[in-house]
Amino acid sequence: MSLDVADVLRVAVAGRGVARRLHAPVLACFPIIRVIPLRLPHVESPRQRASTDEENIRSLDLDLLIVGSPPVAHAAHTELGVSASVPVLCEKPAGMHTASARAIMKLRNESRVPVAVNYQLRFSRVVEDLKGLMRDHPRRILITYTADAGIRRASRSDWKRSTDSGGGIAYAVGSHLIELLYSIGLRPVSVIERAAGLKLFHVAGELAGGGEWEVFADGRRRRAEFTIRIELPSRILSVDMIEGSIQEVHGRTPSRLTHPVSRLRSSEPSPWRTAFERCVLEMIGATGAISLSKCATVEDALRVHLVLEGAAATRRTRVPVEIPQLPLVQKPH
Repeated sequence: MSLDVADVLRVAVAGRGVARRLHAPVLACFPIIRVIPLRLPHVESPRQRASTDEENIRSLDLDLLIVGSPPVAHAAHTELGVSASVPVLCEKPAGMHTASARAIMKLRNESRVPVAVNYQLRFSRVVEDLKGLMRDHPRRILITYTADAGIRRASRSDWKRSTDSGGGIAYAVGSHLIELLYSIGLRPVSVIERAAGLKLFHVAGELAGGGEWEVFADGRRRRAEFTIRIELPSRILSVDMIEGSIQEVHGRTPSRLTHPVSRLRSSEPSPWRTAFERCVLEMIGATGAISLSKCATVEDALRVHLVLEGAAATRRTRVPVEIPQLPLVQKPH
């Protein structure tokens, strides 16, 4: 990418896991960006942060802070950046529950410092195709997701293994899935947990044309799968989010409609990595100034929390619960 700008963009990346595995390698592919590693103290509450941490962030003269620390520290580290007047792109989830997401929203509104959440699947080319298919009035949509190897291989102390630490199939990946529903225009109506610890949960809703859609997320199966089956009036499509392809189903032999997602600058053609590259491209734009306007908002993240917390609330009753609907709000500038 070639941009006619005099200065590079200073982007700090906080964290070790996803920060080193995804954020830093992708950002390093953009000459206009200078990646600045940032070590922040592990705090689980904004009240635990020190004033010196905020001063350190201010002294770096940053254009953007990307929070890739463990989920329990997301809220505290995001609020650190906002308090230092630095725009923040926080990895999902935005806090561990609805209360922390609302606290981030409140601070953002008071400070007028931009905050976004890295639900990068919304930048996938396949998702753009899905939005177009929604205009064809599908009769039924079935989405199936099973746990990936990263969750299964994680050590018992790894946050990805436990929903209480912001992990498990629900928060580690299911949160991406739920935000994907909203971004393509599907509104979750009800949810139920069918296995303890959100290892299996079911989300359902209605389609504008009178049809229905369903999501089954299963953390117990060993084979990774992320497929979306769309039944249109004249054809049936199968979307493979891992391969980044859409296929038309004819009996047992599907025919490919689109090519897999391109690798862009990455060596790893995963849906997460290629989507994050497109996210970075959108953030930089044509001017070379950071803009978070097309990223997921904290309000979007709050909707995800409401779905997952609704599922957790059904553990005892085993009865689906309705999901509270947030009013659509205009994104802050």
